[in-house]
Amino acid sequence: MNSALTSRLGGKVSLPACRPRVASRHTSVVRASAGLKRPEYIPNRIDDPNYVRIFDTTLRDGEQSPGATLTSKEKLDIARQLAKLGVDIIEAGFPIASPDDFEAVRAIAMEVGNDVQDDGYVPVICGLSRTKLADLERAWDAVRHAKRPRVHTFIATSEIHMQYKLRMSREQVVENAVAAVKHLRSLGCNDIEFSPEDAGRSDPEFLYQVLGEVIKAGATTLNIPDTTGWNLPHEFGDLIAKIKANTPGADNVVISTHCQNDLGLSTANSIAGAMAGEFDHSSAGLLPWEVRNGNSTRESVLCMVWRRIVLCMLWGGAGAELRKALDSVRVVVGALCWQVSAKWCCSRGMRSAGLAHSSWGLWCSLPVHCSLMPQLLTSACCCLAVVLADSGARQIECTINGIGERAGNASLEEVVMAIALKGQDQMGGLRTGIRPVHIYPASRMVSDYSGMMVQPHKAIVGANAFAHESGIHQDGMLKNRGTYEIMTPE
Repeated sequence: MNSALTSRLGGKVSLPACRPRVASRHTSVVRASAGLKRPEYIPNRIDDPNYVRIFDTTLRDGEQSPGATLTSKEKLDIARQLAKLGVDIIEAGFPIASPDDFEAVRAIAMEVGNDVQDDGYVPVICGLSRTKLADLERAWDAVRHAKRPRVHTFIATSEIHMQYKLRMSREQVVENAVAAVKHLRSLGCNDIEFSPEDAGRSDPEFLYQVLGEVIKAGATTLNIPDTTGWNLPHEFGDLIAKIKANTPGADNVVISTHCQNDLGLSTANSIAGAMAGEFDHSSAGLLPWEVRNGNSTRESVLCMVWRRIVLCMLWGGAGAELRKALDSVRVVVGALCWQVSAKWCCSRGMRSAGLAHSSWGLWCSLPVHCSLMPQLLTSACCCLAVVLADSGARQIECTINGIGERAGNASLEEVVMAIALKGQDQMGGLRTGIRPVHIYPASRMVSDYSGMMVQPHKAIVGANAFAHESGIHQDGMLKNRGTYEIMTPE
């Protein structure tokens, strides 16, 4: 991989292959993250709050790229490589689409889905299905042989899709979604993912309703697709935060993202979704609505905080009426307490002392302040709520090389390396179970088999990703590779 990526063509200078590397801080972070144990797989939760599941849909959405075709054998080979890479979930196909697709998904489920490694890792094998009963049964029949089978069912929820494509009312959409999840449960499927197609353009209030109902029916993962690539990062992050804040039962499932690349923002949107609700306590004023990447509005953040306070008080899902009562005062009282508390912290130098650079630090520092100023006890409750509140999406759907419908999907290699390099310092400790050394072989295999060429300047895996033509750059690289490379090609 090193020689392939660092060779300089067309007269460009080649760096000595044997040149010793200076170990960089970034490399150490990646290695430290890779050394952490993958949490035990439980369909509806992740015990490590910083762990992000990687859901690879190269074999399903990726194969829908115009011009891309894969044989059953090629799909099996790619699935094996994805397992080496360490993806948590492999969406192996759309079993109802054709007999060949069914057999390919079934073969992957039986072989790759049962190849348990020494550390206990084995990928979840997933099949896509519409909410039609025949689709659901076909998908379940294809994946049920895997050690960890999953069915991913979907139905559109945006007005334009419901009116013109489905020709269904809102009530019919909810009914179909619930019936699909219940039918999968009756078949014996306990790992069910539900997607409200075109969620990025759907009415949020309707989303909360649909998602709440499928949770009650038994869904374990809620995938939020930006199907048309319409959202900007701050919009998509805000959508994830609001869904977690306003959907009944959202604390009992895993939230996922699926972002298309029509505006070139799929990776940024996916990261924004994972960071939704993550506060940047180092920002000026320490106000709760000053968040990373604009992921949450004041309204959605305060709503989440106040609802979590009630849940903490009641230790469970009871108390809906009390939650509604607190909702009516959350904006005025919450904003006032946060603002006064934040200003007090800043005036005492807590930011400069580093206490406020994490949720834990803020939680530790504010109770001392509140014991001195009882009138601000509410702000301490808010801080406790922030610590206890769930974070953003903890599953990201992506494809190798970003292939997929139209302009493609979020690129697995971009998402994974962004988290590997920035997750610890800038994303609240986020990490994945991906083994980066297998990224390039997977990229080459998918490109060769699908016929989809990787553009030379493609991030991470492009031929020029580690090439340097400028004389100034070459001079810096010869002296220390860290001058222009934030990661090593290995």
